[in-house]
Amino acid sequence: MIRLLDLPTGERFPLLSSTSKGVPDTYALRYAIVALRSPGRSPYSIKLHMYGVALGLSFLEERGIDLVERLASGMFLSRDELSAFSERCRLRDDKSTLVVGSYSTTRYSAFFSYLEFRLGPILFRATPQRRTEIKYDLKTFQKLVKSQKPGLNSSVAPNERLGLTPEQRALLLDVIDPNSPKNPFEVRLRVRNRAMVMLLFTFGLRAGEMMGIKRIDYDNRSVPSTLSIHRRPNDKEELRPEPARAKTRARMFNIEGPVKVSLEEWIKDRAERGRFPAARKHGYIFTNEDGDPLTLRGARKIFERLRECYPELGRFCQHVLRHDVNDRLWEQGAKMGTDSAELRADAIQLMGWSEKSTRPEQYAKTAIRNRASKRILSLQEKDHTGR
Repeated sequence: MIRLLDLPTGERFPLLSSTSKGVPDTYALRYAIVALRSPGRSPYSIKLHMYGVALGLSFLEERGIDLVERLASGMFLSRDELSAFSERCRLRDDKSTLVVGSYSTTRYSAFFSYLEFRLGPILFRATPQRRTEIKYDLKTFQKLVKSQKPGLNSSVAPNERLGLTPEQRALLLDVIDPNSPKNPFEVRLRVRNRAMVMLLFTFGLRAGEMMGIKRIDYDNRSVPSTLSIHRRPNDKEELRPEPARAKTRARMFNIEGPVKVSLEEWIKDRAERGRFPAARKHGYIFTNEDGDPLTLRGARKIFERLRECYPELGRFCQHVLRHDVNDRLWEQGAKMGTDSAELRADAIQLMGWSEKSTRPEQYAKTAIRNRASKRILSLQEKDHTGR
């Protein structure tokens, strides 16, 4: 099981417990500190990786596999065992449905990074000849691990996330209008919910980034108004069970039009004395019905409600909007004749990715596929007409 340890700095550090009494797994703890935390991963990212480690260790236990014995022998895992673990990574904990494709890959890769970490002390104690043999076996094993990675052999995973269709976009913007008869939310929370969805729809923010926005991050005195996204890893105000963290780089957006109107309406609602009584005690913009900082679970309920009331939105969630804003960016760029390099640079700035990231192309799959399909159709028409 994974539990969170509150550090004096305010950081919540994920621990993998090896027993029902909550005793930390010492090897997993070393791995989390040395291989994950020291390079600067966020607590949320560390937690995701530790879930992969926990899943892998559970898989070994179910099959009666002695990890140390396998590592020392250089046998590691067989192709069949890797294939079985790959399939397990695709499933939720209760094995009922599939998880998101990227999450299955993260869990799979995290466990094998942990195995290589555990191999370190074994190599250190081995004789020079044996060390050479194990390293050779490891290279062969790494190729096998890569070949069995979830989703590797499919360019379109059956459960991959894509952006919205034009019809879904129109429906979403209609039903979040506080005055719409189709709005499924409690009246007093409609303005808040629209502001949240509009920010996600417009800027493709991560859930943690949105939940971490404070009043000081929004400047409506400048022209145009601006909204900043900051990383605050040791924020003393952050007391939520699941801390809201910005995983990507800090950045600033110009904000105007409908998204600005919706945000200012919510800030006005939030400030009214008595409506959200606890809101004056902290600086976070988004609150629950009592005024306390809204939790990630509370934010997820908004999307659950929209999916429940409007099944035509499909597998709608916050991250779908992150894909969708990239689709719209690339679609607009194609209409304007913008080259791919410039579009990629815009996407990196918008999302806060690194310059070497491959995310821009991954997140704009729908727009890129549509563009490729149109070109192929155009080629077919030319071939048919001979022009």
